Amino acid sequence: MESRLHINCRFCTTLQAYHRYSLNYINALTYLESLRKHQEFCDFEKWCYRDPRCKKLQLTDFLVSPVHHIMKVPLIIKHIEERTDNPEEKVVISKVLEMKEASLSKYNLLF
Repeated sequence: MESRLHINCRFCTTLQAYHRYSLNYINALTYLESLRKHQEFCDFEKWCYRDPRCKKLQLTDFLVSPVHHIMKVPLIIKHIEERTDNPEEKVVISKVLEMKEASLSKYNLLF
């Protein structure tokens, strides 16, 4: 039981980080636009774009990735809930799902 609680705490901490990132995503885009006014940054961004490790993705593609991730979390939790047979675990999963959906609805109100 203790290991489940430890994993759950780590999971919640990770989700909180993703959530904070998502809330600041617009600020990151604004800051990126201000950086793009500098030629050195534009040159760096072009260099990154040509790097094969980036697979021709733009910096904005990388910035939005955590936002996409956090939006998928409720779908994943729903799938887990559907495949759970234990009624006690279903209650816990349902509560977590409600919390995540409430959290995301607050996030959606900002946009």
